Amino acid sequence: MAAADAYLEELASQVDVPVPRGLLADVSELLAVRGALVHNHLWESDSWWPEKGRARLQLITWRMLAGYGDPRFEQIVDMPHAQTRVLRMNVYPTRVWRRDAYVALQVALDTLAWLESIRREYIPVTHLQFYSVHPPLSFKAFRALVDEKLEELGRRTRGSSRRRSPPRTRESAS
Repeated sequence: MAAADAYLEELASQVDVPVPRGLLADVSELLAVRGALVHNHLWESDSWWPEKGRARLQLITWRMLAGYGDPRFEQIVDMPHAQTRVLRMNVYPTRVWRRDAYVALQVALDTLAWLESIRREYIPVTHLQFYSVHPPLSFKAFRALVDEKLEELGRRTRGSSRRRSPPRTRESAS
């Protein structure tokens, strides 16, 4: 368990404010994806570029090289799909896309709102205005916008929005 999710679990045990259902698991998955990207887990893959249509790299097989990841990562990630088990966030670097960013933002906003609910003076966030869009949005409106974008992206076939048959891993290809 990473230090951040261990801290949240410890905090949850000390306060009277209930943790929203699934939030701690979501934070663990988010931190696993962050770890895979930031700590540059190394992957080996076979891929090809299609001749026609949208030229997008197609992965045929992939596997994480030995020595990368940890037992927690292996519990959280569905390796044949290279996605987390609950949030379906991509952990293979070239498959990370907008949906993964919106999911990460959604988990971060939920976490901040929960922390504020414990004691508003410590982390006041829900009164903030978000200026990344015009006109500025309130916390609640921005959270709704993130949900709307996720719903819109959820209909797409790229990344984790729809379950596809996984590419073969090295083990299944042999």
